[in-house]
Amino acid sequence: MSGPCNARLRDEDDLSACCGSSHEAIELDDVSVSYGDEAVVTDVALRIPRNAVTALIGPSGCGKSSLLYCLNRMCDLIPGCRTRGSVRFGWLDNERLACDPTILRRHVGMLFQRPGPFPFSIRRNIEFALRQHGVRARPDLDERVEWSLREAGLWDEVRDRLDRPALGLSGGQQQRLCLARALALDPSVLLMDEPCSALDPISTRKLEELIRRLARDRTIVLVTHSLPQARRVADHVALLWKAEGDAGRLVEHGHARRFFEQPHHAVTREYLSFA
Repeated sequence: MSGPCNARLRDEDDLSACCGSSHEAIELDDVSVSYGDEAVVTDVALRIPRNAVTALIGPSGCGKSSLLYCLNRMCDLIPGCRTRGSVRFGWLDNERLACDPTILRRHVGMLFQRPGPFPFSIRRNIEFALRQHGVRARPDLDERVEWSLREAGLWDEVRDRLDRPALGLSGGQQQRLCLARALALDPSVLLMDEPCSALDPISTRKLEELIRRLARDRTIVLVTHSLPQARRVADHVALLWKAEGDAGRLVEHGHARRFFEQPHHAVTREYLSFA
């Protein structure tokens, strides 16, 4: 992995002076999400450790992605979506984050299910967000572009074609470009919503290796339907479950090895039996 990048963001986006001693990166208390009158996940209390991979697993419709979208307030952009409860970040100024979702999303990046590069050049895909956050000098932009692509394991593959269209990349490369774009702002947290669901096995392996490397100094929250993937990459696992006629609820969470080898809850044992 490459070293740190020296290109600075605007001062108002820099919350690095906030306390960083908390073991928990994210604290969720009684978090519920609904769309209109339909509750999709309810009363989730969860502590997500820093600098580790936490996998959210469970069957379709149990609220995994909805819960993930709460963490950087992407749910605010969904018509009819309502949230209740508290989401706090252990090392950031939560009052400022509550007032400005843009600052929150600078510190909490996101990678979606399907690659979504902008219809720009590879270079401009990464520069776009940087310019929005005050990085405009060409040397700083060039430094951050290279750093981000190295972090995403893509630099050696695209260094000679940075000004070519991003849509000309393969699917796996596009997803790593989207990862580089998210990393360009140097977020402390990365949210990943089934990032390998549209990738072939080779691209999936590359992305999983990146996830493990990035978790050395970032907190990663990963939604996945793949139990083998959760076993491979997760340090901690949380199972959400939706009983008939009920909203999704957190059933069990803990260290990955204990979760898979000695599950406590009958629902967990049943779900793992399908792997």
